Amino acid sequence: MLFHLIIFIIFISLEAHIGFVYPAARYPYLDFLETTRTISPCGMPRGRNPHYTTFAVGKQYDLTWTANHDLHTGGIRITLLDPNENKIQQLLPQRANAWISYPERIPVTATLTFPQACRGCVLQIERQALELNFTFHSCADINIEQSLQNNDQIQCSGNGRFTNNGCICQKYFRISRRFPDFYFPD
Repeated sequence: MLFHLIIFIIFISLEAHIGFVYPAARYPYLDFLETTRTISPCGMPRGRNPHYTTFAVGKQYDLTWTANHDLHTGGIRITLLDPNENKIQQLLPQRANAWISYPERIPVTATLTFPQACRGCVLQIERQALELNFTFHSCADINIEQSLQNNDQIQCSGNGRFTNNGCICQKYFRISRRFPDFYFPD
């Protein structure tokens, strides 16, 4: 039994399909959620105490996700959903119901600008696996504000103190060099 569990864990770590890194994916973070066996649109419901990443309208952000192999054919797309998980707008590609296909390796980052304010919304990323007739999906719970206030909760993800020089981390947290607006537990 333990042997099967170890093999399963190794398989999952090698078979990363799609999962948000920034903004943080919905807990529990799983990157193999596909639409035929999980609930839409995210693979799992929003938790009782979701972690929201806050963005500002009109500011560019580098979103990042896992896509560690190229075994599947097809493309990806990113969609903004309202608090009830209904589609507001497809953000990548901007043409509705389209997919971005890549001839080689699927990228793990994209720069996006959010077009409108939205509290309690959801960012969904999908990856096709055309040869299996699957679509893998991952979601992040987000807030999009007209502008961000310079306060600890907004600017420092609630895990630091905001000063004129930036955020000072709370104990047991560190700021990411790659994502300067996001804190990770040590």
